[in-house]
Parts: sequence; C-alpha cells; structure tokens
Amino acid sequence: MVHYLRSGIFLLLSVCLIHSALAAPAKAGKAPNVIYILVDDMGYSDLGCYGGEIETPNIDSLAKAGVKFRHFYNASKCETSRTALMSGLYHGRGYNATGGATLAEAVKSAGYRTYGVGKWHLGTGDLIPVKQGFDHFYGFYAGYSNFFPKGIGKKSIKRDAAAANDFVSAYPDKHFAITSEHVSSQKTFPKDYYLTDALGDNAVAFIKHSVKQHADQPFFMYLAFNAPHTPLQAPKKLINKYRNKYSAGWDKMREKKWQRQKELGLIDPAWKLPALRDDIPQWESLTKVQQDLEQHRRAVYAAMIDSVDQNVGKVLKQLADSGIDENTLVVFTSDNGAQAFDNTPNRKVEPSAENSRWSMGPAWAAYSNAPFRYYKQSQHQGGICAPFVARWPAKIAAGTLTDQPGHVVDIMATLVDIADVDYAALKKNDGTAVPPMDGKSLLPIFEGKSRPKPDFWGFEFGNSEFAVIQGDWKLVAFSSSPWRLYNLKDDRTETNNLRWEHPEKVTELAALYDQWGKDTFGNSKRTYANRDTRKQLNQELRYAKVLKGGLYQNPSVDITLSNIGPGAAASMNDHWEFYLTQTSAAGLAGSSDSVTLAHKAMVGDGKLIAQVETMSKMAAKGQAGIMLRATADTGSAMVMLGVTPTGELVQSVRTRSKASLSSDTLAKGLKLPVFLKLKRQGNVFTPSYSADGMTWTDLKPLQLSMPRELLGGVATFSGSTDQRATAIFREWQMGQ
Repeated sequence: MVHYLRSGIFLLLSVCLIHSALAAPAKAGKAPNVIYILVDDMGYSDLGCYGGEIETPNIDSLAKAGVKFRHFYNASKCETSRTALMSGLYHGRGYNATGGATLAEAVKSAGYRTYGVGKWHLGTGDLIPVKQGFDHFYGFYAGYSNFFPKGIGKKSIKRDAAAANDFVSAYPDKHFAITSEHVSSQKTFPKDYYLTDALGDNAVAFIKHSVKQHADQPFFMYLAFNAPHTPLQAPKKLINKYRNKYSAGWDKMREKKWQRQKELGLIDPAWKLPALRDDIPQWESLTKVQQDLEQHRRAVYAAMIDSVDQNVGKVLKQLADSGIDENTLVVFTSDNGAQAFDNTPNRKVEPSAENSRWSMGPAWAAYSNAPFRYYKQSQHQGGICAPFVARWPAKIAAGTLTDQPGHVVDIMATLVDIADVDYAALKKNDGTAVPPMDGKSLLPIFEGKSRPKPDFWGFEFGNSEFAVIQGDWKLVAFSSSPWRLYNLKDDRTETNNLRWEHPEKVTELAALYDQWGKDTFGNSKRTYANRDTRKQLNQELRYAKVLKGGLYQNPSVDITLSNIGPGAAASMNDHWEFYLTQTSAAGLAGSSDSVTLAHKAMVGDGKLIAQVETMSKMAAKGQAGIMLRATADTGSAMVMLGVTPTGELVQSVRTRSKASLSSDTLAKGLKLPVFLKLKRQGNVFTPSYSADGMTWTDLKPLQLSMPRELLGGVATFSGSTDQRATAIFREWQMGQ
C-alpha cells in the first residue's frame, strides 16, 4: 500500500497486504502488455510533438501512431503524482491510513507479470517496489539521483526481486552485492555507465525476461526515468549536439514555439502567451558570458531528454523484435512541469561536468512549460499540465489529437478496465475492501469515444498551493495567494483573472475546494482558510534573496524603482509575484515627497489593484499602498491610497505639481492583508478597499486633472529617513 503524509513524507501507518489469490493466468489473446513511461520534471512542450526543439523522434512516433492529449493533469510534484498514479487516489488519501492497492498489485491480481524500473520515491522498508506488487525492480528509492557513477555511490541503485534470489538485470551479477534474498545493491558500474541508459537497458532486459520466461502472461512495466530532474548531467557528446542551439535566447525561441504549437493544433489562437515572470531578464540584456552560461545549461537539459528518447527507442525496438508491439499499450508522460529553482550549490563547476549540480532556472523552465504559466509545485497550468501520448495499435487510432482532459489519478481506473481487474474483490489485511478509486478510465478516449466529464478535480501541494477545476472553470491560489479565477475554454494559458467579474463563481468553487480538502485529507487542515501563509511566504522570500540573487539583479526588468525626494532610499526584490520593498523614506508632506514607488506605465482609463500583505518596522507615520502619479519628480501631482501600521486607510492627493498635499483618513481598523484599488475614469478617481478582493467598499470619488499616461504602482514610506521599513505586496494588477 502507498501511504502518503503531507507533501512528500511517507509514513508506514499500516502495512496493508492485498489478500488476493496467487496471480491467475490472464485471458490469452485479450489482455495487452502495458508500459507506463514517466519522466521527471519535464515541461509540457519539450517534446517535438508538443512544439519543442529537442530531438525526440521515438516519443514523437508514439503520438503519430497513437493519441496525443492537449491537456493532461498531474499532481504538480514528484511524489504526489506518483502516489496518485500508484494508488488511483488523490495523494492525501493515504494520510488517513485508508490505503489501497497499488497499480502493480491490481494488475497482478489479473495475471500480469510486473516490472519496475527507475525512480520510486514512494518510501522504503515495507514500501519498496517488490513489497508493493512488483516482481522485479531496478532503480533507486530516493527522490533523485546523480547520473554518473562517482555521484551515485555504491548502494543507491537497487536490483530487487519479489521471489527469493530471482534477480533480473541487464548487467552481470558481479556488479551487485546481495544485501538480502530480495534486494541487491549495485557496487560497481560498467564502463560509460549513465543512469538513463541503464534504466533503458534494464527495461529491455525485463521485456526479454517476460517474453522468454513468462510468455503465457501479459506484463506491466513502470519505467520511471530520473531525467531531466536536477542535477543537470549528460554525456558530453549529447551536450555538444545542442551547445549552439539556444543562441537566440528564451524570448525569441518562446515566441517561435508558440507559433509551432498553433500549427500543431495544441492551442487555440485566441489564447494569449503569458508574459514571462517579472524577474526574468530579457535575453538581450544579458552579457555574452551570461548568455553562454544559459545556453550551456539548457543544452545539458536538452541532452538529458534526447537520451531519454533514445532509450525509449530501445524499448520500442525490443517490443517490435519480440513481436508484441501490436498489443502493447505504451504511455509516455511527465510527473509535473519543469522546475524553476535556481539553487545550484556549486556554480564554479561548468554545466557539462559529470559532477555538475546545475539546475535550469526560471527562464528556461518557462520556455519548457510554454504556453502555460509557472512551474513544478504551482497549481497553475505550468505546474500541473504534462504531455501525454499513448500508442496501442490494436486499439488506438493513429494520429489522434484529443481535447478531452485526463488526470494521473485516472491511470489506475484505466488499467483496471484494460486488464479486467476485479477491483472490488481486492482486500486489505483487515479484510475490508480497498477504497473506491478517485479516477475514471481513459479507455473510452483511447477507443475514440467520449467519456463522461469528471465532476471536478482537486489539486493541492504543501498546504499553500491549491486549485479546483470544474468544467471550463478553474480556481487557483498561488503560494497562499488570494483565489484567482480562469475560464479554461477561453483562456487555458491563464492570462485573464476573472475573480473580480465573477465573485459568485469564486465563492462556489472555493466551497467545492474546501469540501474536497476535507474529504481527501480527513480534516479541515487543508482548507483554504487554514492555508500555511507565513511559512510559504518566508520560503519565497528566501528564494528571492538567495537563489535568484546569485545570477541577476533586482528590481524586475519592466518595473522601475524610484526613490522620490530627499532621504529616500530603497531596495526591491520581486520573485514569483511577491514584491518586497524596503524603504527609509520619510513620507508625503506639503509640496514635496520622500517616498519609494515601484511603478509601470498606466495609460488611459483603468484600475490599479494590489494587496498589502504585510509591513514591519514602520514608524507611526509610515504607509504602504498604491499610487498613481504624473511623474517621478518630487512634488508631482499624485494620488495615493495607503495603510498605516495602526490600520488607518489614508488618501493623499496633490492636485498639481508643487501644490500642497491634502490627506484624509477614509477608514479605520483595517487588518492585513488588505486589497486596495484606484479606478480611473477620465478625471474621476475612485478609491476602494477589500478584505478578500471580491467584496469591495467604494469610497467617495475625487476629481483630479491628470495626464493620460501615469506612473502606477506600489508605494511605501517608513515615516522616517532614519528607519528602514519593509512592505510586501501581492496581486499587483494594472489595466482595464
């Protein structure tokens, strides 16, 4: 059984053994073989068949000869997706000790031989693969591994067998040390050993073993490549193949990929390509040295995927050589989107080195996940959408492109359907039935039919990333942010937040998410109201200060940080839509200013919205808020809506340059976080505030003659030039 505890910690709450009879012979000629290939941290569009530039002819051939999903969902993280895959349950179910059959146990009860290859990441001890229904396993139990022998170590790679001493491997026994009758560890490595190749070689060995030793049984193989998970490591010959491929940079290449995806029918031309994150620099702004480094590490990533494709080719060739490819279902997908962390421990080692510890960083990760927003762990589309292709010549029509969505939690139901598993007959060791599956079978889609749409899907990670999808609507919270609402039919790339226009839909879906959270985790700890705000916020700020700061400078490339007036001094750090401003400005008074403004251009009518998340070390006269301003000159015409440390909402107005400032307290008793809004219609400016961003309190409009183009943004002053204060803003939005 797979038991899941929070976001990646596994606990053996109870060892639930399936009380089923010895595997009965499968029905001859009816049950297909199944190979489920899972890669690690690969983006939605890295494959050639999804618009990518990396050479993946073997994986592309699966799409050409089978079905390709336009959108297929996962659980945004390595172990959460694997838990859903192996159990057919959302990852929180095991936390309640309900447990269930693993995918291997389920198909084994229907007569399948079972093989596991690669990354497990679902626990050790009684939770290793051969104690969870697999007859044979070659791979590692941990969440990641180095790819070359020096980094791997002598005990990390395992060769396991469910039956005593029934070991199978592509490599001679001399390379292994027997640690028990069921487990042996690899102690030495063949020449030119590379982990991805080793996984491919052992997958081929397992196919040969099945055909030779168990020809009367169909087989199920779970082939989980570690690539392209960090550390970025690949054979130099493959790296050199891509070394000069990325000189155009992420900006231009992302636009070209967007066009290729349109041509492939993957995206609706009406959708918009999301802007890159604010803190990702434009390619042309980098030095030649920086550009070369970025090309280099992307080349290593590409080489890793190229290697995966070559090893998929080995598997497909073996199926054909064995004469079993016609009735073998081969699936290829990823566990989550590309990861964006830039926490390379040793940047002195070049990316091509075998001991490289480089990761890819947010810019190339955004390129990998195009056309979607964000990355691994996020519940935005870039974190939870994966490529998904399936080939089964006996059942799936070649060249199929489907817009029917699927989810990794559907795989158990799909294989139960395909293998004719009597799921209801499976029992736990206490004699009770395994829980009902959360997913629904994909077989109707494979057969070219329509399947009933799921009622909804819930998503959660780390008690700070949440989403629920029902029909065309998606509600998502990013790093404990306020809810965001998108219509996926019109805007699958999530560029138009509709929460302001449809507060009733936000309320409806938020209630649905909370009920799902209670049902899935068995308590109210994973409801939105109980989200972990401070922990996640502190984590993001650490990334902002430490991880990102090693390569590029703040502030963001399209945000201007202006220290206005005497004594004003500030810094700004922007990471994943957290805007951290530190300022020692004294404030607004008379005909001059001492204020810090992080701003963009706002042209014509529209609204400026931001959430003041928190502030610290503010003097009594300090404020954090939003500002529209004619120029960055001291004494410029402006209007500011700010919150004081005591919870007063203050409106400050200067009607013309060098005029005296007027300030009024509009409300008292505000508690952070709070939303602030300034709406412009001609020369009418309307201030508003809201606790949740849905129900607004509009205050008295004011008449103010201002230029058509203004500076709009988040403003802070500490109340003293001797005191440095911090303010954190979120959900900064400008426009219509």
